[in-house]
Amino acid sequence: MPTREDQVLKSGTMSKKAQRTKRWNKHWFVLKNDVLSWYQSSSDPYFPHGNIDLRYAISCDAHREKGIRLRTNQKTITLQADSVPSRDEWVKAIRKVS
Repeated sequence: MPTREDQVLKSGTMSKKAQRTKRWNKHWFVLKNDVLSWYQSSSDPYFPHGNIDLRYAISCDAHREKGIRLRTNQKTITLQADSVPSRDEWVKAIRKVS
């Protein structure tokens, strides 16, 4: 049986808006416990491009049609899901752990 640290609560593809260039980049996202990490692809889940400790999340809200706005005490991250139902599932999962 996997330990709590090994349990993936949600995973899937979303786009993340780059902070500097404002371009959208597609990544594989994994929500484990209270950390949201993103990777280049699902076939390489070992070295994340980045992560957010959701213990410091201030809010996670649906934004525009398929978007998610995640605010922490240090930055705001804008994500875009593939569909509205997918966006709603991500928001629900993130809110549950933050």
